[in-house]
Parts: sequence; structure tokens; C-alpha cells
Amino acid sequence: LGRLPEDVYRSLRSAAESGWDFSSRWFFAGATADLATVSTDAVVPVDLNAILYKVERRLAELLKTAGLDGADVYLAAAAARMRAMDEVLWDGAAGRYRDLRLDTGERSPVLAISDFAAPLWAGLYGPERNAAAMAQRLKESGLLRPGGALTTNLETGQQWDAPNAWPPLQLMLIEGLDQTGATELADELATAWLESGLVAWQATGYMYEKYNAHEPGSVGGGGEYTPQLGFGWSNGVALVLLTRGDVDKPSLAT
Repeated sequence: LGRLPEDVYRSLRSAAESGWDFSSRWFFAGATADLATVSTDAVVPVDLNAILYKVERRLAELLKTAGLDGADVYLAAAAARMRAMDEVLWDGAAGRYRDLRLDTGERSPVLAISDFAAPLWAGLYGPERNAAAMAQRLKESGLLRPGGALTTNLETGQQWDAPNAWPPLQLMLIEGLDQTGATELADELATAWLESGLVAWQATGYMYEKYNAHEPGSVGGGGEYTPQLGFGWSNGVALVLLTRGDVDKPSLAT
């Protein structure tokens, strides 16, 4: 493709650091399955900015609690970030935040669960601060499947795309919905996720790092390695959800 090696390596490292290694979010538009087109450094990601916003808010809270100076600095940074996200990343017609591609100057065509999960979890609901409308757009997005929330709407062979569903993203989304009062939808997602994990465990005796959102109980795939067994965040998310409110908990007898 005529790219400089250092450009490719920088984007590969950035994608790995994002945790989404690899995903169509980071590739040239129209080349969703070609790792050679990875261009992570050309993307302004929704989830990174949402996480930083929440960190800034939390640091301000901690400084206030400790009676230390500096809280106003972080509150101002969070407010500035929210305004920037609403101006640059919010798509009013779609009713969600979307990654911005610096190489095209346009928002990413990839529909990703990070468009919803990270902002809801961080308390970001668009310029009109309408959390209920965001939750409704999530329901209409097609990302919510019988075995959990799809990572993106594209099947590319990369592991951070469809049909995979990843435990940390499920928990972030469920916690975000709980914060907005969309507890019924959160309950449905939590129940679906727990049931999928139970079906897989009953069939194989294992917990997996990722699952197939289309087929409850089926392991995810794609990427550069064999799906891992264990698995730390799968176990952790299951434990959190099993102790969460009134969610229907699958029975080992079923």
C-alpha cells in the first residue's frame, strides 16, 4: 500500500493499547478485513474520550473528598471534553456518539457498541442530555443479540468485530443503562449474558474470554490466536452480574 513501516507499527501499537486488537474501527474505510490498512492514529475514539471524561470527574471528586486543591481544574477539563465530544463526535441524526476519522474528516461508518456503552457508563448522553433516547437507539441498533451485545456490526474475521461479544463491554453497557434508569433493558442483557456463559460452561466445562452474540453458549473466534480459556474478566463479570439487583439468574439445574 506504499505506507511507511513506522506508520503501520504506530497504528498496530495504538490498536493493541486500545484493547481492541484488532477491529474494523481502526482500518481504512472500505478495507474492513485488511490489517495492512490499520490506521488507529487517524481515529478520535468515543470510548477513550468517555473514559477520560469519567476519570477527570472522578479525580475532582477525590480531591474534594480529601480536602485538596485542584478539583476545579479537573471539572473544567471534563466540561471542556464533554463540549468537544458533543460538537465533534455526537451524531444527532443517529442519536449516538461516533468515532471521528481524521483521514477523511468524517465520522466512522462502523457501528460499534463503544458508541453506546462508554458514554452511557460515563454519564454522557448527547447535547440534549437525553439518556432515554440513547437507550432507545441502542435497542434499535441491531447490536443487541440473544447472546449479548455485538462488538460491531461488521463480520471481518477480526476478534473485536461481529459476531463476538466481550465481557468487559457487556458490563460497561449494563452499568451504563442502570445509571440511566433503563433497568429493564439492563436486566435483559445481564440475563442473556449469564445464560450464554452457563450454556457454554455446561457444554464444555470452561469459561471463555469472548462469546458469539448470535448463538448463546457458543465461543467467539477470529483474530490472531486460539480463544483463551479461563477467563479472568469472564469470571469477574459473571460474579458482578450474579450479585446485581433482581436480575434473573440461570439455574445450574437447567
